[in-house]
Amino acid sequence: MSELIDSFSIVELSEELQNIIIRQEYPEIPPEGWIYLKLYNKKAFSRNKAVDIKKLNLTKQEKAVFNEEVKAGNLKEINGKFYLSPVAKVIAEETKRVYLE
Repeated sequence: MSELIDSFSIVELSEELQNIIIRQEYPEIPPEGWIYLKLYNKKAFSRNKAVDIKKLNLTKQEKAVFNEEVKAGNLKEINGKFYLSPVAKVIAEETKRVYLE
């Protein structure tokens, strides 16, 4: 299936076919995706809406990648609380659409 993705842009496909390909290539939501979803569900989109990490009930796998996501700039920190970067917010929306709707 990767050859199919390489041969043309996935955005040229219908949304339904895009979802099938994404779920085939990535059958499960990765830990960082779950972190984004947890923050998204708490509407942590800005400094004013930042959430304490303890309120996220992170799994062991999510905790293992959390700091990497902060370093990468996908999660923003303010006074020990966290919120999604604009890019991570879009990723959370798409993850929700592809896997949970």
